Parts: sequence; C-alpha cells; structure tokens
Amino acid sequence: MKHILFANQKGGVGKTLLSDSAAFYFEKKLKVDFYDMDQQGGAIHKTKRSEDADVAIIDTPGALQKHMRQWISEADVVVIPTNCNRYDMEPLKRMMEIASEFDKEKFIIVFNRWNRCLGTAEFINWFSIRYPGYKTFFMPNSVALTDAAAQGLSILDWKPKHKAALAMADFMELLENTMGE
Repeated sequence: MKHILFANQKGGVGKTLLSDSAAFYFEKKLKVDFYDMDQQGGAIHKTKRSEDADVAIIDTPGALQKHMRQWISEADVVVIPTNCNRYDMEPLKRMMEIASEFDKEKFIIVFNRWNRCLGTAEFINWFSIRYPGYKTFFMPNSVALTDAAAQGLSILDWKPKHKAALAMADFMELLENTMGE
C-alpha cells in the first residue's frame, strides 16, 4: 500500500482540501483508506480503514506533531501545502527543517491560493532560494475549490472545466507520478 501524507504544522493551508481531493481522485480507480487525524473534523471523507487498500491518505492536524518524523519516514509521498505569505514562513521553515532529513523526491510543496501579487512572488522566490530542488506546485486562488467541498464533491466532478479543476487534475497527475517513483 502507498501512503500519502498531507502535513504542515500551520492550519488553514489546504491540507484537508487537498487530502479530500486526492481521496476523490484515487477512489475512482483504487481502494482508498482515509485517515483524518485532524480533530477539527473538516474533512469530507471520514476515517476509513480496510485490509486491502491500495493507497492510504493521511490528513494531519495543523500543529507540529511529535510523530511527524515517523509519519514522514513511513510515507511514500509527503505533500506540504502552504499559503504564500509572510505568516506562513516560520511554520514552513519548521516543516522544511524536518523535511530536509529525508529524500527530496518524496515531497511536493504546494503553493496554495497562488496569485500574481507581489507578496506571492516574493514568497516563492524566498522558498526557491532557501529550499532548492523540491517539487513544487502552484494551486490557484479559487473560491470554486471551497464551493465544490461545500457540495461534498471534488472540483474535478463539480466543475471539471474550471481553471481550478484543471489545476487540480495537474496536481493529481504530479501526485500519482511521485507516488509511482
């Protein structure tokens, strides 16, 4: 079984949205276990365990957990979502300190709510200089993502031709390719 971990010590960066999206995506072709470890309970998917799952998706809480290193070591892919602003720099630094102890190939850094403002460009530049060599993905800022979740649906099912759905499809392809490496 492959394990995909969505982690960042900061809350509100999109861990749950992306983990739910991954579950919707993989459920169409694989047997999926889902672990909602975030006590806020915001995930559409509920914790589900089976003996013959192909992939396990783990949504972690928005706090630095004492087991984070163990979870990362056991994961095949680690997705670290972040918002692109100054408030997210310090928490992301702490996550990247842990990430630096492992092979970069298992990580995808998602710049969530990406837009073309100066602050976003400066954040991405800061990250690229400080942490070169990581796979990155730019998820656009779109209300459609949360609107789809409000319907209990994936953006890929709700509005498949929307720019956010096209971006999510690209992200799922990157996730699947990283999982297969």
